[in-house]
Amino acid sequence: MEKYAAYDPLDNLLIDVDDKPHIYIIKQTTCGNKCPDHSCTNFCPSRVFSWEGGKLAVDYTRCVECGACQYSCIHKNIHWEYPRGGFGVVYLY
Repeated sequence: MEKYAAYDPLDNLLIDVDDKPHIYIIKQTTCGNKCPDHSCTNFCPSRVFSWEGGKLAVDYTRCVECGACQYSCIHKNIHWEYPRGGFGVVYLY
């Protein structure tokens, strides 16, 4: 069986990254104390969220603006909004 190299879903996408995050965790303690499954780490299609060193890490530079994260958190602990004008996913059409 042939092995495939790790594929990053963002390899073919251009994102103009702002220095101001448009996604953040409202209270880190909620993630650690009330959310043992960390569903956002599995729900996000572009792997924005990861559990690192006992806290939820957010790499907003990977966001494809689908908004799924705000629905994955049963505690409503993720703040998400579109990036500021001129930033975010660049559509080439």
